[in-house]
Amino acid sequence: MQRADSSDMHINEYEPIAPNQSLCRNNSMSDGVRTPHFLFNLIDYLYWVERFIHKSCHQIPHTDKLKDFSFRYWNSVEHHLARKKAENIDGADEYIDNLGHLCLISKGANSRLNDRDVKEKVQTYKNKNMGANRQIMYFITEAHHFEWDEKDIRIHYNDLLSLLAKRATILSLQNEIRWQCFDLA
Repeated sequence: MQRADSSDMHINEYEPIAPNQSLCRNNSMSDGVRTPHFLFNLIDYLYWVERFIHKSCHQIPHTDKLKDFSFRYWNSVEHHLARKKAENIDGADEYIDNLGHLCLISKGANSRLNDRDVKEKVQTYKNKNMGANRQIMYFITEAHHFEWDEKDIRIHYNDLLSLLAKRATILSLQNEIRWQCFDLA
């Protein structure tokens, strides 16, 4: 019980960022590689339940674009825009570690993707098995002509917060559907 309470407390620390508000360390949870892996797994699971169980009924952006995927032990935090590439962008150090810019991948994949730009990442890996959050980041990047910037990170961050805010509803409906499958009446 204590674990669920502490994870909820961590999730509740995240706050939405308005479109006209700067995306920086001071107004968001920007933990980078220190972001708890359970949070990424929860995000992927919520997206999966929303897409494949509820058929996108909660209107979470981009869930209709998700392809099925297998949950795997992904153990490395990936910055979608490589940290080395971000060094050349003014102000990027303020948002590079934002939750909306991160996803989980394997350590091996993270090493292979280390210095690649977002276009190369998307074109090379978009048809591979990857978690829902990463699929959505790749979809957004491709839809924006292989650009990924502070605006995209802010929007994706706020979409993730919306998904997390609806977690109780998404998960309770999932349990309701599961029990309906066993209803023999």
